[in-house]
Amino acid sequence: MVIRKAKMEDVDSLRPLYLELEEDAVRFQPEHFVIGKRETSFFENI
Repeated sequence: MVIRKAKMEDVDSLRPLYLELEEDAVRFQPEHFVIGKRETSFFENI
């Protein structure tokens, strides 16, 4: 396995991963998390 920094070309692959993470967070701590749409600007800023 190769681990590298994400590039903007990876955004379409990262969206489903963030959705899965948010779904788990909402399931276990719904008072702290919501499922949101991750705009491209979100990935540009992280």
